[in-house]
Amino acid sequence: MTQKSFFTIPYVNTISERFTPIVNMFNCKLAFTIPNVLKKFIKRGKDRTSVVYRISCENCDVSYIGQTKRQLKTRLHEHVSDINISSKSPSVISNHRMEENHNFKRDKMNIYKVDILDIEPSFNKRLISEMIHIKKHGINRQNDTESLPEAYSNVILFLLPNIFFPSPFPLFAIFRS
Repeated sequence: MTQKSFFTIPYVNTISERFTPIVNMFNCKLAFTIPNVLKKFIKRGKDRTSVVYRISCENCDVSYIGQTKRQLKTRLHEHVSDINISSKSPSVISNHRMEENHNFKRDKMNIYKVDILDIEPSFNKRLISEMIHIKKHGINRQNDTESLPEAYSNVILFLLPNIFFPSPFPLFAIFRS
């Protein structure tokens, strides 16, 4: 008997229940948490720590996904420095800028504008969250997701829009609304 994988996701009314049949198809268990909404409003912006974040290209639909335990603004300054200093191994952001002649969105202080995708103090959970977001829409190097457990990969691929990965499962239609 194989041990079931276990997922915990935030509860979103009318959406969360749709995950149960899919997770069951992959022999997994699912639990819902109630997001601490107040926590998201108390401390906002680039002084956050322990986050998974997205930096979006302003010229196309490409996004870079990252995670940091440190203050987000410190990590964003490092991204800006990587672009300003030529490096033997440039980041994927630098590569995209050089190869496509695109720019990533910045604020008035010339720091990248970001979307905070997750706040997670646990390093392992933060890495899994980052890998899930990379699989969904990141330009990150794909070796960034090599340690993502197969159970997560299967569910992510199943939930992605049909335009990227045609679904062999007719149940996928219940998620397309």
